[in-house]
Amino acid sequence: MQKLSLNGSDPTTVPGSSGLNVSYYLYVDNNANIYVSVTLNHTVLLFRSNSTTGEIAAGTGVSGSNKDQLSQPYEVFVNSVRTIYIADADNHRIMKWVSGASSGIRAAGDGIGGNSSTQLNHPTQIIVDENEYMYISDGDNARITRWTPNSTSGVCIVACTTTAGLSFNQLNAPHSLAFDSNGSLYVGDHANHRVQKFQIFPYFGKYIIYINCIKAFVKEFWLDSILVIII
Repeated sequence: MQKLSLNGSDPTTVPGSSGLNVSYYLYVDNNANIYVSVTLNHTVLLFRSNSTTGEIAAGTGVSGSNKDQLSQPYEVFVNSVRTIYIADADNHRIMKWVSGASSGIRAAGDGIGGNSSTQLNHPTQIIVDENEYMYISDGDNARITRWTPNSTSGVCIVACTTTAGLSFNQLNAPHSLAFDSNGSLYVGDHANHRVQKFQIFPYFGKYIIYINCIKAFVKEFWLDSILVIII
């Protein structure tokens, strides 16, 4: 694991981070602590800013679906009180892990891969806002869903056909998610080799999603509580 300056210079190896077994994602909190999902070791490691070695923050190192286990974790998100949210990909769920806990709580998905409102299928990314709304990249369902706190089901907000594709209203194996300061949602559309931008704004109690593409027409339609305007 390498740390570089913003201009790409002065690379340094994070102490104790060599030999990680397929580490796809990491998260750095405001105190410079680094959380790393070690996918093939089925754990999340914590590298504290003042430490030279990592420690297990979640998972046992053995693949499984018990509350203390993970199976090929992907992205992690850490909130201000150091609660870890983990995209537990092969268990088709999001796990919520309170700092220092020996086991987690299932926060989204019923643990069975599927495309119903209560299910996820190989989730890859999780972002949690200040109100604890979860935004999930639902990889094998080729969609982005939003889950309210303590909910047992989610609502699709982007690419809701549940069919992978290259069209303007589709994704294919989406992975990374990121919001900018204007509330725009960026999606790493992995298998389509592109990044999609969706601008989300409040509008009469609903959300408007503007999907930019090279189409020369405008359509609009309602999808649950989402007004989608395609430009």
